[in-house]
Amino acid sequence: MRTGHCEEESSVTSINSSCTACPLHANASTVCMRGDGPQSSDDVQVVLIGEAPGANEDRRGIPFIGESGQILRTELKRHGLIHKTYITNLVKCRPPNNRTPTAAEIKACKPYLEKELSTLNPQVVVTAGVPATKTLFRGKAKINQFHGEIIENPKVSYTGFPVFHPAYCLRDPSKLPGFKDDIARLARLLEGGLRSDTVEWNVVRRGNLDQFIHEFEEAPEFAFDCETSGLFPRDPNGYITAIAIALEHRTWVIPGFMHPDYQQFSHSPFAHGNALKRLMQLLFYIARRDRKRTYAQNGKFDNKWMRIQFGGSFRLSFDTMLAHHLLDENLGHDLTSMVRTHLDEAEYDVPLEVKNGRSKKPMENYRYCARDGAYTLRLGHIFEGMLEQHPELHRLFWRLTMPGARAMEDIELEGLTVDPVARKEVGLNLLSKKLTLERELNELTGYEVNWDSPAQVGDVLYEDLGLPCKVFTAKKAKSTSEAALYHLMGKHPVVNKLLEYRTTGKLFNTYIKGWEQYRIGNTYYFDYRLHGTVTGRYSSPLHPIPRDGTIRNLITAPPGWTFLVADISQAELRTAAHLSRDTEMIRCFNEGIDIHWRTCMNTMEVGTNEFSDLVVPTAHKLNPAYKKEYGYSNALEILLREGPGMCIKMEPRWYDGRYRSKATNFGYIYGMREKKYVEQCKKDYGFEPSMAEAKQARTAYFALYSQLEAWHRKVKKLARLNGHVRTLTGRLRRLPGIQVRDRTVRAEAERQAVNSPVQGFIGDFKAMALVEVHQTFPRNKLRIVGEHHDALLTIVKDEYIDECVPKVLNIIKRPKLMDTFKIKLSVPMESEAELGPWGRGTKYGNH
Repeated sequence: MRTGHCEEESSVTSINSSCTACPLHANASTVCMRGDGPQSSDDVQVVLIGEAPGANEDRRGIPFIGESGQILRTELKRHGLIHKTYITNLVKCRPPNNRTPTAAEIKACKPYLEKELSTLNPQVVVTAGVPATKTLFRGKAKINQFHGEIIENPKVSYTGFPVFHPAYCLRDPSKLPGFKDDIARLARLLEGGLRSDTVEWNVVRRGNLDQFIHEFEEAPEFAFDCETSGLFPRDPNGYITAIAIALEHRTWVIPGFMHPDYQQFSHSPFAHGNALKRLMQLLFYIARRDRKRTYAQNGKFDNKWMRIQFGGSFRLSFDTMLAHHLLDENLGHDLTSMVRTHLDEAEYDVPLEVKNGRSKKPMENYRYCARDGAYTLRLGHIFEGMLEQHPELHRLFWRLTMPGARAMEDIELEGLTVDPVARKEVGLNLLSKKLTLERELNELTGYEVNWDSPAQVGDVLYEDLGLPCKVFTAKKAKSTSEAALYHLMGKHPVVNKLLEYRTTGKLFNTYIKGWEQYRIGNTYYFDYRLHGTVTGRYSSPLHPIPRDGTIRNLITAPPGWTFLVADISQAELRTAAHLSRDTEMIRCFNEGIDIHWRTCMNTMEVGTNEFSDLVVPTAHKLNPAYKKEYGYSNALEILLREGPGMCIKMEPRWYDGRYRSKATNFGYIYGMREKKYVEQCKKDYGFEPSMAEAKQARTAYFALYSQLEAWHRKVKKLARLNGHVRTLTGRLRRLPGIQVRDRTVRAEAERQAVNSPVQGFIGDFKAMALVEVHQTFPRNKLRIVGEHHDALLTIVKDEYIDECVPKVLNIIKRPKLMDTFKIKLSVPMESEAELGPWGRGTKYGNH
């Protein structure tokens, strides 16, 4: 039996070398691997449970001795825990190809793990990764959210403590700082526990109301936080259960409403009539009158609730969630994670029923709310100091991020109008189409299949039809995912029909049925996540909406208004042209040449394809004086000069030619390789070039735009040197994976190094336009009601269309904040507007 860690003792031992409880034993070099570390309960304080042995571990019979094990052991040594920790795994034999263990394998090994825990009786059980955490601590599967949390369970004698698996940190190095912080937190927990509750708080009652208002008036700043009955502010049955006002030395909690079945337990002096509303309106007035600085965590959420419930809100000065996202976009931005990392406070979460007012213990709700408010204020001060150390991020936060948050608060309350008749009709049509497709699929197979069952679909595709599988799941099973089906397109009628069936089902389930949770009457109210992407672009349930008009066409404007989509034209390519300094791209944009058409003509020039035979006839139609003997190149010059509009009029097939060139531009602009290009064309653009055509297109592309590859190399080199890239606005995209040895991880980081400065700037540029448009127009003339990728979604009063639309387009071309950030582009940003229901409106100027 081992008595110490592998550095001291390297003998190979098993718990039960003859175990046959699951099939894993058949191929394992070490069957039923014993853990490593002290073997006596007197010496063990921590049991750390990983997932399963890897190749090195299996060969030597010791858990965690590979590269990920070295990360783990180094951190345990750093904090004096290595000789107090017993290291083991959830599953004791190595799964083939290091796949994730199955539920059956975990169950088979469970008695061994239970025996280890009962024998060693540790103070803390650390679970590394999702499988171990999910198995031991029900409801804690989201490791990004729960890592570093101290889990107390009266049913067991130990304290739980989830961490990232060190192997995950190798695949995603952005998680390594969090892993190190958690091990340090574990050491502090074992040394003497974490800090006890440090929040001083009071509940506002009639007897201390004057004192509260006096302290509030005297305070130059405060944090606010609301506990609510749910996540949808416009819920007609929704209510606010508590409001925290965190001041420098004390946090006050204003008791709100509870669920009607539990209201009797609140004893709130403000739960009757308009008392709470009047108190909150007084606080709103004082805060705005005195221009107090306010702090909040995702403050637009709380403000929307208060505006709906109380008719007012606090002006949001500083949002801790958004500040933290700027400081490190790779980390989790939920309040509890930030409290663990930056404040090292004890866990304080409470059950959901307590937060939403369905409990007989309202004081637990108030205490939780008080801590949320107090910690938000403390974090705000910390993050302010951190931002001041980065002048460019500091400017970005105060001049764009916070104005954008305040604008989005108003925009989210506007909502998007939906055509109720069209919505019902589309829903019925989609259901009917799905049933028809299901019947046709069953006719193709000759028997009934549950086409929503991956297992049954897999049997049809790979067993009955014998189709080849090129995509596998994480557990190495044959996949029936969308990616797998795209590889099988054209190989059997079932595949194409199944893709259509899934698309139809997704349209109904996601947008018709799924969006019901956001609908009040004929309006959808979405929440936009300003921290929703690592590049800085916004995200929302609206963003994945398909390009076709099935769902988009449902969005319209209320009577007397017109729906207006104001779009930044070819934003990605214009930004890439500026960043790369490519002379041909810059020439195209400065001279008004359609860049997709330029790429299309270039492809025609270097090789043949299905559109080549259109060149000469189209040139002759455009210029009757042209003769075939003038040559093919001369014909291409005519087509390029006349542009896609005229060519499509002469020959409609050129529409497809230009459309396919979009795939070339948006694929190769970031250096995509040929294989990925073919897959993207097939999936997103509806055509499948051969590998030879893809290589030809790539060669032609980089010959035409000859500075692009040099830009790619330069950006990657700088990213390797600095560990990050920066946008024109100063936003950082941190890329810890750029310096790792794993080629796959490094290649992904290099791809992001090229992509992020483009995407990040476009997101900020659109936010500049959004803020300025929102601040420029009175609500009785024009309102922003949403945003989508590179477009602002607005409604304009019918009689003000010609007054407002040109101003909107001019703002989008160059927002005033571009001067604040001292950005001067080498190409113009252009904008275009469409009036009418989304996706089937009329271009402004033709209306």
